[in-house]
Amino acid sequence: METYFSPTLGNLLNFKKLALTASSIALLIGTPAFADEITVGWGNTAQVLPVELQEESQTQIYSTTPHRKLNPDHIESSFEGYIVSQLADPSVDYEKVYVFGDDGYMSMIPADVIRDSKVIIATTKDGKPLKRRDGGRQIVYPTRASETVPQPIQVKAAFWTWYNAAVIFGSFDNKLTTNGTLLDLSNTAGTQYSDYKRPSVFSYDPIKCPSTLLAPLTAVEHNWPSKLIARQFSGQSFEVSPGQSELIFAPGKTAIPVECGGPYIVKQGETMYFNVYALDTNNS
Repeated sequence: METYFSPTLGNLLNFKKLALTASSIALLIGTPAFADEITVGWGNTAQVLPVELQEESQTQIYSTTPHRKLNPDHIESSFEGYIVSQLADPSVDYEKVYVFGDDGYMSMIPADVIRDSKVIIATTKDGKPLKRRDGGRQIVYPTRASETVPQPIQVKAAFWTWYNAAVIFGSFDNKLTTNGTLLDLSNTAGTQYSDYKRPSVFSYDPIKCPSTLLAPLTAVEHNWPSKLIARQFSGQSFEVSPGQSELIFAPGKTAIPVECGGPYIVKQGETMYFNVYALDTNNS
């Protein structure tokens, strides 16, 4: 998969010239929550890559977090981290931003909040690294009166996602990635299937999910091996068997919205793997 480069992002990010691998997933999960890599996806470019966050690009904001256990007295703190909007591909139009914790929790943030405010992925608080017990690497909103973050988002702790593993900008086209190759699903036949419970998502707006199709994974035209690794935005990965797996996908050009479990859902028996973006042939 080709890497995206932009003058806007060039000074901030160091993109890796390869699809997200299990070794980078292990890095995200196995290192402290303030490790310098994060997974970033850019909607209809179908790119999901590990991005290195440069220390010199950090910025500072002031915030009174709403987490009652960690901040019962509503004290303002200084946080340092990386501005979320600067992770976006400037060529991609997006209406929503999805932030995943490595525990699978996801928060959906309106795009205008990300564009118009200095929302950061924080790695330090009051000059000290944010450890796992502090929520690790986390979304923090500036809360001073001069800032533009809407009041409901300032006071609702569910928006302040912890243990950040991935940031996804916008919706995806209906193309599945396998070992960096895009497979177009627009001609794959399937039967109507919406009988699944979408994953738990915190959203500012009500979530409406579209109709979806179900097909054996082997119905997707590709030379599938006996085993595959299903990769999720949360950084987790699972081994699945194409001969025993089914794919839940959306008809037409656009994939299942991320908030509805997309871009793809892999069903193996009664087990559902949500937010799958790639099916790779090995774990390296």
